[in-house]
Amino acid sequence: MRIRVKLVTAITGMVSIIVVSLSLLYLSQLLSERIQQTYLNNDIAAHQVLLAVQAAIEHGLAHVEVPPNDPEALNDAIADALQNDAALQLTLSSFIRYAPTIYDINVADSNERILLSTDPLSQGRTMAPEPAFLSLQKMTAWRKFRIVFGPPAVYAVDARLDRKGTHFLTVRVGVRTTFLRNQLAPWLRAEFAIVILSMLITILLAALLSNMALHPLQVISD
Repeated sequence: MRIRVKLVTAITGMVSIIVVSLSLLYLSQLLSERIQQTYLNNDIAAHQVLLAVQAAIEHGLAHVEVPPNDPEALNDAIADALQNDAALQLTLSSFIRYAPTIYDINVADSNERILLSTDPLSQGRTMAPEPAFLSLQKMTAWRKFRIVFGPPAVYAVDARLDRKGTHFLTVRVGVRTTFLRNQLAPWLRAEFAIVILSMLITILLAALLSNMALHPLQVISD
């Protein structure tokens, strides 16, 4: 192989490696930003539900006599207040209907017993352990990609309500990875197509310009 061909191949290969590395870094950063934005949106939703829960409890218990030393009776009264509050029900329905990544919303007491849920079958049961959505943010880009586009899973975004310094209630917004995938897939396909096109154009220009720049070597060799 002539030296000119070797040099052109080496320069093009080097440019290709740089372009591929920068493109992968760009895609990983965009994926992280999208996941971060999803967390922020669902964290806002969890705290909005928490405010609606507080209002429902205050309204529902305003005229209810609860024995002061009977936590079970208090939990039952709170569950009844939550389940019969129209404003809270409307808030939950609106998030389930219009928030694209929310799978379910649960309100549980300090013992993780679900007092109110968007899934009626879950009410009264113990809230199942779910990984925190924040843990997804701390993973590498490759693991994020594998989880989002892998088997279905639900990640939790929690908002806690404390009473007298102790844990009182938890609002948990469940984010299903398949819903997140449906939101990210069209965007990733578009970005991936742009990156591939940019890579091909850059590599082609690198080969062309390096070939032109090294043309004098061919003249000298001849």
